[in-house]
Amino acid sequence: MKKRDRGITMLWAAIAVGLFIPLLTVQAATRTWDGGGGDSSWINDDNWSDNTEPGPDDFVVIGGTAVVNYDRVSPLHFNSTAPIDINDTATLNLTTGALSYISSTGNDSPITVASGAVLNISDGTHSIGGRQMMFSSGIMRVTGSDATINMFQMPGFNGTFDFVFDAVGVSSLDYNSWMAGGAQGVTVDASAYTGSSKNFTLIQTSDTANGLINPLTGTISVIPPSASWSSTVTQVTGSKGNLTLTLLEPGTILYDDFRTNGLANNTIKRNSQWAGSSDWSWTSGTLENTNTTKGVGICFPVPAGITTENALEIDLGYAVANGSTAVAMHMWGLKDVSSSSTTEIMNPWGTAGMWYAGGGNLVQYNLKDGATGYNSTPATAAVQIPSDTGAGLSYSTTLKLGGLGSGLSKLSDYDYIAVGFQKHSYSPDLSIDEVSIRALLPSGTVISIR
Repeated sequence: MKKRDRGITMLWAAIAVGLFIPLLTVQAATRTWDGGGGDSSWINDDNWSDNTEPGPDDFVVIGGTAVVNYDRVSPLHFNSTAPIDINDTATLNLTTGALSYISSTGNDSPITVASGAVLNISDGTHSIGGRQMMFSSGIMRVTGSDATINMFQMPGFNGTFDFVFDAVGVSSLDYNSWMAGGAQGVTVDASAYTGSSKNFTLIQTSDTANGLINPLTGTISVIPPSASWSSTVTQVTGSKGNLTLTLLEPGTILYDDFRTNGLANNTIKRNSQWAGSSDWSWTSGTLENTNTTKGVGICFPVPAGITTENALEIDLGYAVANGSTAVAMHMWGLKDVSSSSTTEIMNPWGTAGMWYAGGGNLVQYNLKDGATGYNSTPATAAVQIPSDTGAGLSYSTTLKLGGLGSGLSKLSDYDYIAVGFQKHSYSPDLSIDEVSIRALLPSGTVISIR
């Protein structure tokens, strides 16, 4: 090669190396919110130091009284060396798109929410690997029901989980590994909820080995839809642990969506537990008939506070594979003669109807006609549910209690209510996923029995 050609070649090589070296030496930067863009938009470059929106390798700092709306539509995947710090009384709102944090070890701290600061998730699909750390009085807030939120792990901290309902409900925090309870508090504002009685999962873990390791010991407070509603928060620790909120409409005497495994293969007794023949099973939040026509039911006391209510509002959610025959809902009012007895009340094993077993020193009254007969055939069921076929079926009716006999005109005339379901055809085709029964006043209005 001629000396001149060799020189040109070396010159181009030097230029190429000079252009490439900066690509190799790009360093992760600290991007601090300064609000220079005059709005709250994450994607506005002018709102960040160096007028550059944070990238996947950058360290993000939001402080002061800033309110930042994460409005990026395209996903942003942060790496394990790029944490987000929310300091002072600042708020980061995850409002759309997808923010994810890729953890390399599982021990990273992707988001730190300091005392007085807030991480609020209201929309979008967000996956945060590593361990989300929250210190002091930092707030992890979920607003509305439109977000999908997946976390990896949560060690103990002293902050607050804050759930703010919309008209439909609220999104849950789903952990795919363990969560360590501690001094965390929980606040729930369900005042905007306009639905009916329901259980809401607020926090759940899918870890079959550890789940929710310890319970949350901080203060738990709930603002219900109105003062007449009742609310209960329950915790289940261990494998697949969860934190669940139950909201009950005023006047509710029975509500169940069958999330908790509590079916006994036995006769039905006065213990407020669902029981049935071995042909019934508890499957994925439903009571399901797996064979023939035998029944399932429950017997529970009439709550304190019931006085002049003379009707029951009944709402059911169910599915039927073959609607050739109706679903029978047998109901009895029971007067207690000897409250010490816990022997069987109903025998669900009969194929011709839900049998009253006659035990427990009780006098039973069929809530269809006031009859006190020994058994109840399909024709004597208090409620005949239509012969529909399909999934996601619902049925509502009002059962009046007047005219059933002397001294039996209102709910308070009974000490217990017994309910039994039966599908009178020889096929495993009935499942029940929700049942709600409320007490009504003579005028049809509802009172609170909290």
